[in-house]
Amino acid sequence: MDRPKEYDNLIKAGAFAEITPEPAAVQARILRAKGYLEYAQYGADNAQFNLQRYMSLYDGFFELVQAVLEHYGVRQKDSGRKLAIQ
Repeated sequence: MDRPKEYDNLIKAGAFAEITPEPAAVQARILRAKGYLEYAQYGADNAQFNLQRYMSLYDGFFELVQAVLEHYGVRQKDSGRKLAIQ
């Protein structure tokens, strides 16, 4: 599968590792992202839950990022979330 050239550059730089994509892992990450979204929607009208909602949405978004990376056959190494999200 063709992947964005940027991913290949990050593999060469040592920030990402090349993997064999697993469709089940992609689906599991998407399912977890949906769970985070559902959790974030709980108590949406209550300001007391703002931080929890923010963190849940952030973690859900990161699960989607990981699903895309898995789809293209790459995984972050020690580069951290910020680089993976960019």
